[in-house]
Amino acid sequence: MRTGYQMTPGAFYDIFMWPLERVWFSKWRRELLSGLRGQVLEIGPGTGANLRYYPEGIDCVTVIDPNRKMIAELQRRANGSGWGGKGGRCLRSRVGFGEMLPFPDSSFDNVVMTLILCSVDGPNKVVSEAARVLKAGGKLVLIEHQLPISRMQALLFKLAAPIWAIPSGCRLDRRTESTIKAEPTLRLEKKWRKGPLLGWPFLVSVLRKV
Repeated sequence: MRTGYQMTPGAFYDIFMWPLERVWFSKWRRELLSGLRGQVLEIGPGTGANLRYYPEGIDCVTVIDPNRKMIAELQRRANGSGWGGKGGRCLRSRVGFGEMLPFPDSSFDNVVMTLILCSVDGPNKVVSEAARVLKAGGKLVLIEHQLPISRMQALLFKLAAPIWAIPSGCRLDRRTESTIKAEPTLRLEKKWRKGPLLGWPFLVSVLRKV
């Protein structure tokens, strides 16, 4: 018989992310999500770090992730913080992949992706699918990391990428800015390069479907 606390994958993830959330991500999430309205799709929500930052003007948040355990943990946490269930804010969850979203065209007013394009198999396809399910005039908001613009830091990221990807599945050497610019139905409205030192490895951006 097992006894004692069993640490979940989500708990490991949260411990790893806690310093970054304190220093950067929580502020960026708040600034990015505060103006959203209507129907929102979040691709790759993890343990639900964004939920606390969605404003009251949101009609419903739909989350999709291929990891069933992560979705289950998100639902458990959300139910304890005013989402889902009787009387809670509207939250729907699906198990699935960002490269093949199970939603009709033009289904959502906003699509949110935070820190997922580094680990998906097909980042270009995920961005294309996000654009497909957006309504005309809808917004895609992102917090992602990418290859730094500093040559020295970029070289370090490239050298570390194969090793870093083994435990995390995350690629440090992806050119995320180029990926989102390649989608012809999206227009870049706002962009910030953020992060430590001179390489600015984090990309915070807002795009609108034309």
